[in-house]
Amino acid sequence: IKRKVFEDVNGFDRHYGPWGYEDQEMSLKLWLFGYKIVVDTEVSVRHYFKEEHNYEIDYSSIIYNYIWMIYSHFSPTNIEKALIRFSTDPLFSPPTAAILVDEELFKQRREYFDKRVISDQDFLDKFHIIF
Repeated sequence: IKRKVFEDVNGFDRHYGPWGYEDQEMSLKLWLFGYKIVVDTEVSVRHYFKEEHNYEIDYSSIIYNYIWMIYSHFSPTNIEKALIRFSTDPLFSPPTAAILVDEELFKQRREYFDKRVISDQDFLDKFHIIF
């Protein structure tokens, strides 16, 4: 990603916990903001994982990041569908979702909705994503 594009989409979301959904959210923002993502099948990407992390990875941070992402980018109807996806998970609870209901999240949401050129539903339809 060119630096100008990275800055235009506000880079990686600083509200995320230590692990989960950063790359998916970056791709989602790029699409919604009108950028084209190209897959080069000749490129091979490898991830080198540490044997020991200097931070804790727990499933609740993954759920937190997921919820932050959907509240940032999805319509109320799709937020509801996305939340239902995790509703049976024992780590998901109303307090998990409630911590996201703050003014900073809604300010970011307004900015993102102003910048995007396609809707979240168009994105979901294009890639045949069904909750």
